[in-house]
Amino acid sequence: MYEHFNNAYSRHSDNFGGANPFLCHPDEVKYRQYGALIQDELAEKELVHAGTPVEVNLKAHTAKLMKIWEVLGVKTNTSDATKKDITLGASWLAPKLVATDIVMVVPANINGDGKGVVAGTVTDNSDGTVTITVAASAIDAVAVGDFLSIASAAKAPKPAGYYDAESTDEGALKVVASGATTGQINIDDVTPYQGSKTLAADDYVIWQDAEAGATLAVKGNIVMTRDLRAGNAQNFVDVARGEVYCYVNTCNGIPAAVIAAAREIGQFIEPEYFAEVTA
Repeated sequence: MYEHFNNAYSRHSDNFGGANPFLCHPDEVKYRQYGALIQDELAEKELVHAGTPVEVNLKAHTAKLMKIWEVLGVKTNTSDATKKDITLGASWLAPKLVATDIVMVVPANINGDGKGVVAGTVTDNSDGTVTITVAASAIDAVAVGDFLSIASAAKAPKPAGYYDAESTDEGALKVVASGATTGQINIDDVTPYQGSKTLAADDYVIWQDAEAGATLAVKGNIVMTRDLRAGNAQNFVDVARGEVYCYVNTCNGIPAAVIAAAREIGQFIEPEYFAEVTA
């Protein structure tokens, strides 16, 4: 990491992560170990703890961070019943959440889709948590114990069907009571109707195919980091493959979907608990 001060350059390095949450298999020489350069732009003073999941490119030796927050509380917003207040863990183990981040509930399958929503205002709480407030309709069902992660886009799955349209829209059909001709559709045939009003004759609709929603921004070749270092303008992660033991009480929460994804490319995580950590 390079700094400029009074026309002089200095260089220093730091080790991030504190207690190492991973132990490799005792017969480690049998297992492949590799490192990768982090591709993310990190905010000033942002901490990335060892044990953070990453998407690795084995050929290029690069990695993208998978930022995850555990849901600790969900309630209806007192000022607007259409919104939810979601409280997330934000201890020194968790990544930094900023207002521009697009988040979604981590799906049961790492490749699944869902609803992505902009986090918006991030409120720091006195107990070391943070709270975001989002429209209830803009996020999937979420409960305590779920996890949020960065989404690919602020969008939701869109089912196939007839949607409201204007008469000038290409492909729009005029709704009629019966006897539809070219450019028209009988009202009983408008199914499934995905519009937002009580359909009537002389309205216009258009057929739209189903569209997938947001996916996790980082979801391919997922493994857990063993160590993370920053220095010399290069941020580096170290990952062990094979059977590894993870002190789950010394790293950020790990969704089951992430553990399953890591197993698919050869990292078999066995959960352990570091005895000296009491809180």
